[in-house]
Formats: sequence, C-alpha cells, structure tokens
Amino acid sequence: MVIKHQGYLQIRNRIYQEVFNREWVEEQLNQLRPYSETLSAWIASQQPSRLLRGQALIDAQKWAQNKSLSDLDYQFLAASQDAEQQEIRWQFAAQQESERFFRQLAEAMPQMVWIVEPDGRLSYTKQHLSIFLGRSHSEVTDWKSLDVVHPEDRPSSLAAWKHSLETNLPYEV
Repeated sequence: MVIKHQGYLQIRNRIYQEVFNREWVEEQLNQLRPYSETLSAWIASQQPSRLLRGQALIDAQKWAQNKSLSDLDYQFLAASQDAEQQEIRWQFAAQQESERFFRQLAEAMPQMVWIVEPDGRLSYTKQHLSIFLGRSHSEVTDWKSLDVVHPEDRPSSLAAWKHSLETNLPYEV
C-alpha cells in the first residue's frame, strides 16, 4: 500500500492513491476534530460568534496539544483564545464599573453600609461608618469583637449574625 521514502510515506498502489486522496484525508480529519463543526462554520462565515468559548475551547486546546495541525486549525484556535480573553477583559471591566457604581450609591445613602463575606471578612465599609464610630478604617474592619456595637445591642446583633450565617439571609440590624 505505502512505502517509506526519505522519511515520507508514499502511496505505492494507484487505486489507494485515488481513494485515499487529500479530500478523503481532510474529511477524516474533520471527523477526528472535536471542534470540526465549529471550525467549518467559522471558515464559512469568518464571524467571531463562530469561535470556541469556555469549556469547548479548553477541551480543544487539550486535544490539540502535541499534534501537528494545519495552519487553519492554529488560526482558529488562536482566534478563539483571543476572543475568549477579550470577553474576560470585557467582563472584568463591567464588574469594575458595577462595583464603582455600587460604591457611589452606597456612599450617597444616609444609612450605615458595610459588607461582610461569609468567612467573616469585612469587604466593604462606607467611609462615613469610620467617622460615625470614631475609629480608623482598619479598626472598623476588625468588627468581630463587637466592641463597635453598643453593649445593649450586642446580643441581638450577634443573634442576627448567627441567623444570617445559618439561613444565608441578609444580616440586617
């Protein structure tokens, strides 16, 4: 069927050469690629919406490791990775803008506002809270001692905090 000549395989039988031509090889490769349908759609449209995203991109990159692929495959995978990174940058910028908006809104509210993460870490305090309590920001972030809460309010405040942790409901006092 084939012989190895100077490091290359050459088809010896002309019938096999006609049957197993470049078109057949491409068709077989398309069936092996986990992303062949997406690649074909991208080639046909050249639209970024036809690129791989998320887990599909990760799976394709793992599959492509240590393989010798066509230039088109590499272009497709690179374009997919670029689009994924652009999406991540856009999401990060949107999150930062959302946080900036939240902070502006919280600072404008007359109420005392702070956010404590489930692990007990204080992740946000309104600047006015430090002024109201007469303590520095770092002293306010160590709120667990409850000495920032009036002694008469400590039992109800602690009960509300425990209830919030147990039920995953907002802590409001």
